[in-house]
Amino acid sequence: MPCGDYGLIIDSQLIASVERKSLAVLVASLTSGKLRYQIADLSALPRAAVVVEDRYSRVFTLDRVRPAVVADGLAELQIR
Repeated sequence: MPCGDYGLIIDSQLIASVERKSLAVLVASLTSGKLRYQIADLSALPRAAVVVEDRYSRVFTLDRVRPAVVADGLAELQIR
């Protein structure tokens, strides 16, 4: 599958996809820039979603990266 962890294929064409992320993997891919490319691939589909397996409030308890960096990065990706 070109993007996502799960997808819906109809007539040999991927029409929907879901990308799952733990909070740790989300932060790592966001800060490395990898998430930006994954979102670009997902945006080419008619339907796509990113599922984060944690509460948004946990972003503000991170200690290895500033929470504002993560919150701002997520907001920027939502706009794109």
